[in-house]
Amino acid sequence: NVFAAGDCLSTNEEKNALVADLGASLVAKNITRLNLGLPLESFPQGVCHGLSRAPTIACVSLYKWHGVMQFNNLVISGRIPALVKAVIEYLQIKTAAEHWLHTTIWDFIETTNIFLARYLFVPKSSQS
Repeated sequence: NVFAAGDCLSTNEEKNALVADLGASLVAKNITRLNLGLPLESFPQGVCHGLSRAPTIACVSLYKWHGVMQFNNLVISGRIPALVKAVIEYLQIKTAAEHWLHTTIWDFIETTNIFLARYLFVPKSSQS
């Protein structure tokens, strides 16, 4: 079996860090499922609680104390997105260094974002 994640993932999703991270999570999940003899799950439903698209989340710093953040249809700018971007960078560095607490926090934040995308900040195209 060959598993793909990141920019080589065959999907119409935007190529960004969140999609790459979700793809890596799905690869790990599917390797476990394969070893247990369970059917494999597809992207993004297998890691996005059934969503047909991964959430559109972007955070860009625009100098030290200003940034822009998008969460599906919600866009905010100012100091809060700049702080969020700094926290993301900090957690990613600590997660890459395999600090268990920071990895647990990152996983919790990612799961919360998927939940919010499904039930609170639903993209207009997904609303009925």
